[in-house]
Amino acid sequence: MDAVFAGAVVVVFASAVAVVFGRVSNRTLRALSALLGSAAVAAWVAFALKPNRELAVAATGLTVCAAAELGALALQRLVRRTRDVEGQLTEAEARLDELVAKETEAHIAEIERFCGDQGVDYQLFDTSMPLDYALFAFLSRRQFLTRVR
Repeated sequence: MDAVFAGAVVVVFASAVAVVFGRVSNRTLRALSALLGSAAVAAWVAFALKPNRELAVAATGLTVCAAAELGALALQRLVRRTRDVEGQLTEAEARLDELVAKETEAHIAEIERFCGDQGVDYQLFDTSMPLDYALFAFLSRRQFLTRVR
């Protein structure tokens, strides 16, 4: 009975690893849960027929393993749901980035039109450019445009 208990422990840990890596089906987990549950029931029946400490420990361990295997089923649902949510978040981020870019472009165009209508010089700068370079570029462009007008 100790060997059955040891095998059950290996099955439970292998199932948990397989669930995390998405390498086991729901059907397989259910079958393993049923197998471990049956082994636990058999161990308790053996204990009832011939009570001794070794059988009690093995029966208790098999019962815990059967419960842990059922926990692997719940873990599988959680892992799948987490992956689904991560996919949805990735899609939502992409849509949000696209919307922000579109709205930013529309806002910049509106500011450019407004400044043009008011006769105000407007220059869009990359904020990674040092301020002195940006001002120099702006003033140079303005000086050039003043000469051309």
